[in-house]
Formats: sequence, structure tokens, C-alpha cells
Amino acid sequence: MAGEITYAQNNRDVQALDKIKSGGSEPPLWLKYRLELAYALALRSNDQVPPVLRKRMKSLIMNENWDRTSYHFLSQAVIF
Repeated sequence: MAGEITYAQNNRDVQALDKIKSGGSEPPLWLKYRLELAYALALRSNDQVPPVLRKRMKSLIMNENWDRTSYHFLSQAVIF
């Protein structure tokens, strides 16, 4: 599913993101964040990014113990 999100994000395919969001079971939290970031990047707007996600992204970026996830989210969150 992560690959589908990346593909839709890179192609700015909001309909594909809608399909991913509405289909199947409840995805893990990190995948929900990735999907919301994909919407922000595809739409070139952070209007749809929920405040809880903004807060979580900030906490990941401000974290002293950087890991791969922190770097990934930083690269994706530039639009914020």
C-alpha cells in the first residue's frame, strides 16, 4: 500500500488517494500519516492536514533521537 501511496502522490492522483483511503481495513498509524502527507503534496496545500498530524510531525522533527522515520517525515513535511 505504501508504494501505491507514493505512486499516487508523485502523479498528483487525488482519485487514487481517495480510493486507497476508503478501501480495506484500518491502516497502521504511520500509513495514515503517509496518506495525509501524500494528499498535502498532491494538492500542493496543507489545508487538509489535521492539527494532530501537524503536531506529530513537529514532534518527530524536533526529536533528539533521529531515525529513518524522522528523516522520511522531514523530507515529506517540507510543504508544511
